[in-house]
This record gives sequence, structure tokens and C-alpha cells, in this order.
Amino acid sequence: MMRKVVETLLVSLVVVMVLGMYFKFVGGIPFNVSQTSTQKIGTFDVSGTGKKAVAPDEAVVDIGVRKQAKTVKEAQKMANESMDKLSKELMKIGIDEKDIKTTNYSVNPEYSPENYQKVSGYVVYQSLEVRVREGNFDKIEQVMDLAGSLGLEQAGGLRFELSDKLEKETKNTARAMAVAEAKEKAESLAKLAGVKLG
Repeated sequence: MMRKVVETLLVSLVVVMVLGMYFKFVGGIPFNVSQTSTQKIGTFDVSGTGKKAVAPDEAVVDIGVRKQAKTVKEAQKMANESMDKLSKELMKIGIDEKDIKTTNYSVNPEYSPENYQKVSGYVVYQSLEVRVREGNFDKIEQVMDLAGSLGLEQAGGLRFELSDKLEKETKNTARAMAVAEAKEKAESLAKLAGVKLG
């Protein structure tokens, strides 16, 4: 019995000595640990709004004539003469020729009140759009007064608009504001969620 215990102790001592020598000359036993990480990829949608108010930089005055005559040719001549005279007067007060544009031209028959199937004459309608640009708004009243002084039948339609250039600039500014707002929202949400924006 004692012999078996002694043998067991000797074997254990040899194992300890071998391990001791291994650690001394080889170093620690390497352990390979495989680590598995799970990454959750998510997305979130944000939106932004951009608003920018600007003052119109153009005014548009609508002016028209209505000329009636026995023949189409005569009615057209009367309408053309009135519009030619108007155009010349507009350019005299500083309105550029390119800012005077015909927007409507029509010829319609007139019927006799006694016989609605009988043509008694013709009516020519012609309208102009006069664009007054920023810096010349003081001329709006002059443009409207011209219509009255020249005896034009239709005048006074006035509206304000944005030029193509200003409209484009304003839209681009509003878009940039919307993107900045959306970006700020995204960064705030990412911070709360503890994630980084890619």
C-alpha cells in the first residue's frame, strides 16, 4: 500500500517538475479564444424643412386692346397700331423691348343682334405682358397710366413675381436649410441611440 502511494507521489512530482520546466523555458500555455460578436445594422429616416421668404423682384402688368371693325384686316390694323404705339411709349419710359411680350391674340366674328347667324363684323383681342424689373418699380404707375392715355380697353392687371434667377437662388437656399435641419436631426437621433453615422 505504502509503495503505491510513494509511486503516485513520485509520478506527481515528475509531472510537476516537467510542467515547471516547460513554463520556465517555453512560457505560458497559449489559449486561443474565438470571440463572436453580433452587429445590428439599422437605419432611420429623417426629414428637414427649409423656408426662406423673399420680396418679389419683378412686377407684371397686363394690358390689352379690343378692336372691332367690319373686316378682319381692318380690325387687325387698328389693334396692331395701338400696340405698336404702346410699345414705343413703354420703351420711352425705360422698359426694355424684351420685357414687352404678346400673351394673347385672337380674332372672333361679331353677329348682328337682329340675325344671330349673320356676321356683322370682327373683333380682335390682343394682350401684352409688361415686365417691370427691380429698381424700376417706380415705373409701374407710368405703365398703367399709359394704357389709359392711349385709350386701351384692357389695363390694370398687376401681379408680382420672382425672377428666374431669384427663384432658383431661393430654392437652393431653402434646400440647403432643409438638408442642414435633417442632418442635425440625424446626429441627435444617432447620439441618443448610441450609434455613429456612417
